[in-house]
Amino acid sequence: MKQNFAIVISKYYASRCIALIESILKFDVNIYVLCFDKETSRIINKKIISKKIITIEYANILNFDKSLKKIIKKRKLIDKIVTSRPIFIKYVLKKFNTKNIFLLDSDIYFFSNPNLLKKHIKNSSVAFCKHNFTKNNQELSDKYGKYNGGFVYVKKDQNGKKFLGEWSKLCKKWCEFDSKDGKFSDQKYLENLSLKIKNLKILNVPEINLAPWNIEDKKIELKRKQIYVNNKKLIFFHFHGLRKITKRFYILGLENYSFVISNKIKKIIFYKYAKRLSEISSIKEYFWKKNNFFSRLLKINVVFMKIYNNDYLILL
Repeated sequence: MKQNFAIVISKYYASRCIALIESILKFDVNIYVLCFDKETSRIINKKIISKKIITIEYANILNFDKSLKKIIKKRKLIDKIVTSRPIFIKYVLKKFNTKNIFLLDSDIYFFSNPNLLKKHIKNSSVAFCKHNFTKNNQELSDKYGKYNGGFVYVKKDQNGKKFLGEWSKLCKKWCEFDSKDGKFSDQKYLENLSLKIKNLKILNVPEINLAPWNIEDKKIELKRKQIYVNNKKLIFFHFHGLRKITKRFYILGLENYSFVISNKIKKIIFYKYAKRLSEISSIKEYFWKKNNFFSRLLKINVVFMKIYNNDYLILL
């Protein structure tokens, strides 16, 4: 049975989305991409030609849920995106008659066959991951939530439909990419929903959703070109916080979690992904203006990776 994946993006994350798609495209999958602008759809369809990819314009979601247009009118782009995610899942399950689906953040990258996920979500209606912050756990959990919304599995059964109905209702009421009054984006709602929805599974294994916030003290090894974490094949890594400063200069997003990792681990996990993003370079996604000092400094071809300190990865 094909696995179904859903991604919601704007043009600012197109390169990450392409990298994610490339990491699973060779497997038996359907990939549904909600594009918030026509440029995103154009970029993806130009970069990757495959019947496995279905790009969907945002207008279709607004027609599917008539109440959404008024709700998102005054919301920022990132808030519109996260508000729309559970509604997009409802749309795909109904429109394409899929039996289940995985919602993915666009900054996820698979290092193993996604079929390995099946045994972890078996017999569940809904599944998502515990954050497992390895530093300042309680403080970060209070702010961002116990659970991560970047990977959510939903089955089209009674429990899955109830979950999506409740989640979308909450997101319509309030959904900002900021921590306020015990809420954060669409993510903090998962805590309460985990107590209300039957047949919901919390995933708590390092090989799923390994990320900057939970990588500390993990045993990372490269064996026969396969990455292992704590002696298990790494299924996917969540590159949250990785930021492109210029085409060849990336900040890895580790500075927010008060610890450092070895250069060896950075080479094993981050290099391939950052190099691929640099190669794709489909649109301008810089966080600083293009004519800044670093852009002028780094106008040479990619030759090798060099790590200057524990927070920066520079492709020179």
